[in-house]
Amino acid sequence: EAILLADTALRDGDCAGAEALWRHIASVVPSPPEAVMAGARAAGPAQRVAIALCGRALDELEAAIDCGDRIAARREHQRLFDLRAASIRLLGSAPEGGIGSGAGDLTNRKSEVEARYRQLCSEGNPLMCNLFSDIWCLCTHGACLDVVHQHPSRPARLQ
Repeated sequence: EAILLADTALRDGDCAGAEALWRHIASVVPSPPEAVMAGARAAGPAQRVAIALCGRALDELEAAIDCGDRIAARREHQRLFDLRAASIRLLGSAPEGGIGSGAGDLTNRKSEVEARYRQLCSEGNPLMCNLFSDIWCLCTHGACLDVVHQHPSRPARLQ
């Protein structure tokens, strides 16, 4: 019944409400997932909700990557991971395909965006900076200092 409510919220345009409900359902559902899908009428809506929510999170991750915003990209990447985990818990597998697209479209697109996300997170930073990416600007490694001094938000040094 809660899955049908999430589907209705999504159809009514309340994506935030559908996402909150989806996360809540996943946190309280008994294992195994077959317990959730006991009613065949919930299977279709559950798949639709999973595809829509994961697709929306993927869109927002891609937008953050396009803007070059590492912090927003990290946040959206975590959100996508959490929604996929909730979907796996409820459906027994990650959502595949997309609404109105061929099977596997969401999975293929996720792989491409994931590669772009990894590239954004590793641009111009040595290994140590990737391990501690939130504080990379505090690193005293020569390559890090060069990146910090060349960053557009820093004024040019007078000589």
